[in-house]
Amino acid sequence: MKIAYFSTGVPDPMQGGSGILNYYFLHYLLDNGHKVKAFFRVNDAFLEKHSTLKHLPPLVSKGLVYEFVNENKRRWPLKFGLNFLFQQQQYFVCKKIIDEHNNELMTFDVCFSLDLGWALALKEINLPKICILADPLHGRFKYGAHPCYLTPRGLLHIMRKLSIRSLPKWYPDLLRGFDDKRNILGCWAPQEVDQYKNWGVQVRHFRWFCPSANIVHKHTPKEGKLVALHLGSL
Repeated sequence: MKIAYFSTGVPDPMQGGSGILNYYFLHYLLDNGHKVKAFFRVNDAFLEKHSTLKHLPPLVSKGLVYEFVNENKRRWPLKFGLNFLFQQQQYFVCKKIIDEHNNELMTFDVCFSLDLGWALALKEINLPKICILADPLHGRFKYGAHPCYLTPRGLLHIMRKLSIRSLPKWYPDLLRGFDDKRNILGCWAPQEVDQYKNWGVQVRHFRWFCPSANIVHKHTPKEGKLVALHLGSL
């Protein structure tokens, strides 16, 4: 099978979620005889400070063909609502690549992508596709870090947070055409699947490469040291 693969970051088993996915999934596809062309959406700062390219040559030796897609470096601060979503997900960068490779894509059997920006750009391509939605923007603003609201950065954070409150209402139209049959949307986290379904979007739960974590109730350690293990280079 000939597969068009769209993702973020580069293959790296020690680099966060996308790096791990790129590394193991591409090795699996190539080891099983599939032909793969990958498009990795990256920026210069990420390549220089947070990643290594040493894992690409072994994949190339197995037949991988790849291109780097340069992200837009400009992040305009006064972008809100849907425009802010498109900017954060690099939608216009993704759409430009899809349009430029439209004829080439018609020679593939299936598409796979990671990230909402790629999913939006691929939705009108007439090929079977599986698109994984990663790191929902609204969740990052709701549960992420909250800067001091008495600073310009803090005020900008509030304005952006308020501007994307209607995101759940936009998703059904943005992701129209994904029918959960030939065009499939997926998430790694079951709670995110439930969220999207409540918003009217058909999304499947795809298991990650490791078993699901058991729920551990909070407790106060009475003795000993707290040991934390972090995998990755960020």
